[in-house]
Amino acid sequence: MTAAELLIAIREALAGDTELESWCMERFGRAPTIALGVDEENPPQKDEYPLVAIIDLSQSRGNLQPKNTWEVHLGVGVVNNTVEITGNRKTYPGMLQAEEMRVLAENAVYRARIAPTSTVSDTYSISSYPLFVSHSYVTFTGLRSSEGGMP
Repeated sequence: MTAAELLIAIREALAGDTELESWCMERFGRAPTIALGVDEENPPQKDEYPLVAIIDLSQSRGNLQPKNTWEVHLGVGVVNNTVEITGNRKTYPGMLQAEEMRVLAENAVYRARIAPTSTVSDTYSISSYPLFVSHSYVTFTGLRSSEGGMP
C-alpha cells in the first residue's frame, strides 16, 4: 500500500461510516464534511462543520523494513454557540461534542480494518468558542510497502 492509497482508504472509511454520519445528523442536521488536507490560509467555513480532516501524514520506511509505519493526524471540528450555566458550572457543549466525534472518527477508521495494527498515539483538544476541535494521531503498522525501500 502506498501513502496515497492509505490516505484515500481513510477518507473513504470516514465518508462511509454510518455511525459517524448518524451521530452528526442527530446533533447538527447534516453529515460531516470529510477533508483530505486543509488550507491553512483559507480554513473551513462554519457551514462545512461538523468536519473531519486528514491533516497530515508521516511515514517510516527503509531498505531493511518489509513493512511501513504511518502516522496520520486527524482533526475533528464542530461549531456550537451553546453555553450551559448551572450554579457555578459553565459548560461549552461543543467541547464535549468534539471529543465524542473524535472517538467516532477513530472508530470508523478501526472498523475499516485498513491495517493489521492501528493505535491512537496522542490526542489533544482546542477550545475556541464557538469552534471546538479535537485532534488525534493514528498509527498504522503492518502494511506491506509497494513503494519499495529507500534508494
